[in-house]
Amino acid sequence: INPIHEGAKGIVDVIKEDKIKIPIVAKALGNRQEETWDILEKGGVKVVKESRTCKAVEELFKVLKRGE
Repeated sequence: INPIHEGAKGIVDVIKEDKIKIPIVAKALGNRQEETWDILEKGGVKVVKESRTCKAVEELFKVLKRGE
């Protein structure tokens, strides 16, 4: 089992360390997902909580269009 909350911490660390300015959208479902969502959202990542990947892609396009 992949610890998705640990992966989320790594994503947020890279965003902070490398000063990433592009919008990032993540879909994370599974064990400890609520903790994962919280970590990502606090790190500035748009989290898609829907199980369908197409919804995550739609959200990414919305974010890119708005220039967030």
